[in-house]
Amino acid sequence: MSERHRLCGPWKKPGAHISLDDFGTGYSNLKCVHPLPLDKVTIDCGFRENIISDAAAQDIVEALLSCAVHSSSSVWSKGMKSSAHETTLRGLSCTVMHGY
Repeated sequence: MSERHRLCGPWKKPGAHISLDDFGTGYSNLKCVHPLPLDKVTIDCGFRENIISDAAAQDIVEALLSCAVHSSSSVWSKGMKSSAHETTLRGLSCTVMHGY
Protein backbone atom coordinates (compact mmCIF):
# COMPACT_ATOMS: atom_id res chain seq x y z
CA MET A 1 0.00 0.00 0.00
CA SER A 2 1.37 3.40 -0.92
CA GLU A 3 2.00 6.08 1.67
CA ARG A 4 -0.73 8.18 0.03
CA HIS A 5 -3.30 5.40 0.39
CA ARG A 6 -2.24 4.83 3.99
CA LEU A 7 -2.77 8.51 4.77
CA CYS A 8 -6.05 8.86 2.82
CA GLY A 9 -7.59 5.55 3.88
CA PRO A 10 -8.77 6.63 7.34
CA TRP A 11 -10.63 9.56 5.78
CA LYS A 12 -12.33 7.49 3.09
CA LYS A 13 -13.57 4.71 5.37
CA PRO A 14 -16.13 6.86 7.22
CA GLY A 15 -17.45 8.11 3.89
CA ALA A 16 -15.40 11.23 3.24
CA HIS A 17 -14.65 12.06 -0.39
CA ILE A 18 -11.29 13.30 -1.61
CA SER A 19 -11.21 15.97 -4.29
CA LEU A 20 -8.41 17.60 -6.23
CA ASP A 21 -8.95 21.18 -7.33
CA ASP A 22 -7.20 22.73 -10.34
CA PHE A 23 -6.11 19.43 -11.88
CA GLY A 24 -3.27 19.95 -14.31
CA THR A 25 -1.49 22.73 -12.42
CA GLY A 26 1.05 22.94 -9.60
CA TYR A 27 1.60 19.71 -7.69
CA SER A 28 -1.17 17.88 -9.53
CA ASN A 29 1.21 16.34 -12.03
CA LEU A 30 0.32 12.81 -13.08
CA LYS A 31 3.11 11.16 -11.12
CA CYS A 32 1.80 12.64 -7.87
CA VAL A 33 -1.90 12.29 -8.65
CA HIS A 34 -2.00 8.80 -10.16
CA PRO A 35 -1.80 6.83 -6.89
CA LEU A 36 -4.28 8.99 -4.97
CA PRO A 37 -7.75 7.56 -4.24
CA LEU A 38 -9.56 10.62 -5.62
CA ASP A 39 -13.32 10.84 -5.93
CA LYS A 40 -13.48 14.13 -7.81
CA VAL A 41 -11.14 16.35 -9.79
CA THR A 42 -11.80 19.81 -11.17
CA ILE A 43 -9.99 20.92 -14.29
CA ASP A 44 -8.31 24.26 -13.91
CA CYS A 45 -10.13 26.96 -15.88
CA GLY A 46 -6.86 28.00 -17.51
CA PHE A 47 -7.08 24.86 -19.63
CA ARG A 48 -10.70 25.50 -20.50
CA GLU A 49 -10.46 29.08 -21.71
CA ASN A 50 -9.33 28.42 -25.29
CA ILE A 51 -11.05 25.11 -26.02
CA ILE A 52 -13.57 26.58 -28.43
CA SER A 53 -11.02 27.72 -31.01
CA ASP A 54 -7.78 25.91 -30.10
CA ALA A 55 -7.47 22.23 -31.06
CA ALA A 56 -4.37 21.79 -28.89
CA ALA A 57 -6.27 23.12 -25.85
CA GLN A 58 -9.07 20.64 -26.62
CA ASP A 59 -6.51 17.82 -26.75
CA ILE A 60 -5.11 18.79 -23.35
CA VAL A 61 -8.56 18.97 -21.75
CA GLU A 62 -9.53 15.67 -23.34
CA ALA A 63 -6.36 14.04 -21.96
CA LEU A 64 -7.04 15.42 -18.46
CA LEU A 65 -10.63 14.15 -18.64
CA SER A 66 -9.44 10.74 -19.78
CA CYS A 67 -6.90 10.48 -16.96
CA ALA A 68 -9.47 11.37 -14.35
CA VAL A 69 -12.18 9.09 -15.75
CA HIS A 70 -9.81 6.13 -15.93
CA SER A 71 -8.97 6.62 -12.27
CA SER A 72 -12.70 6.40 -11.40
CA SER A 73 -12.99 10.06 -10.46
CA SER A 74 -15.83 12.33 -11.40
CA VAL A 75 -14.60 15.29 -13.42
CA TRP A 76 -15.79 18.86 -13.01
CA SER A 77 -14.94 21.86 -15.10
CA LYS A 78 -15.22 25.21 -13.44
CA GLY A 79 -15.44 28.74 -14.73
CA MET A 80 -17.94 28.20 -17.55
CA LYS A 81 -18.51 31.46 -19.38
CA SER A 82 -20.71 30.49 -22.32
CA SER A 83 -22.90 27.83 -23.82
CA ALA A 84 -20.16 27.27 -26.43
CA HIS A 85 -17.80 26.19 -23.62
CA GLU A 86 -20.48 23.87 -22.29
CA THR A 87 -21.13 22.33 -25.70
CA THR A 88 -17.43 21.77 -26.34
CA LEU A 89 -16.84 20.21 -22.91
CA ARG A 90 -19.87 17.94 -23.26
CA GLY A 91 -18.42 16.82 -26.59
CA LEU A 92 -15.24 15.89 -24.70
CA SER A 93 -17.32 13.84 -22.19
CA CYS A 94 -17.22 16.28 -19.28
CA THR A 95 -20.56 15.96 -17.53
CA VAL A 96 -20.33 18.31 -14.53
CA MET A 97 -19.70 22.03 -15.04
CA HIS A 98 -20.30 25.25 -13.20
CA GLY A 99 -19.82 28.87 -14.16
CA TYR A 100 -19.45 32.33 -12.82
